[in-house]
Amino acid sequence: NFPLDLASTEARSTNG
Repeated sequence: NFPLDLASTEARSTNG
């Protein structure tokens, strides 16, 4: 995932 989406995705579910 991209750094931008990662920040949001990581907050919900560590996917990266």
